[in-house]
Amino acid sequence: ALPICIVYINAFDSGALLIGSGYGNTTVNSFYYSVTSNQSVFNVTTQTTNVSYSIVTKNGLLQVPTLQYTESGNIYTFVANCVANEFVEFKLFGGSSNSVNLGSDYFQASVNQNTFSMNSNPLSESYVLVTKNGLLQVPLINYQLISGNVIALTANCRFGDIVECRSFTGNVGP
Repeated sequence: ALPICIVYINAFDSGALLIGSGYGNTTVNSFYYSVTSNQSVFNVTTQTTNVSYSIVTKNGLLQVPTLQYTESGNIYTFVANCVANEFVEFKLFGGSSNSVNLGSDYFQASVNQNTFSMNSNPLSESYVLVTKNGLLQVPLINYQLISGNVIALTANCRFGDIVECRSFTGNVGP
């Protein structure tokens, strides 16, 4: 028998408000997959309009779109294969033009770098998910928003650290 890993997929649809005070509505579809080892391609039943509108984790570590996986329609392909006993989760967001916009900026840090300029201007740290080498950072403890689009980490990076900023803008907030 071949080893398997479990894949769990959540799909949010229909103008979902991801954070804030309740605009829109949310449809959640959950899918569980048992896959063979060395699988890198996942065919999900829900698709997004942009790879930035997906949040994908592998063993709890946030994956960076286009760097660690790609999306084409409803096909997600990882750069590295899923091996036995790994857990992969997909969260796919969709909505109307009045809903939330998700931005994804990633950076390969230089020595001692701690500031990063995003393409979007979130309202505050609360509207940005920041990871350093896939590990989720805590707002106001590990990072802060120091201007409209600049995140500052409280600890300097090492050369080659991967920092990703996933921002929520648009129809968000109370």
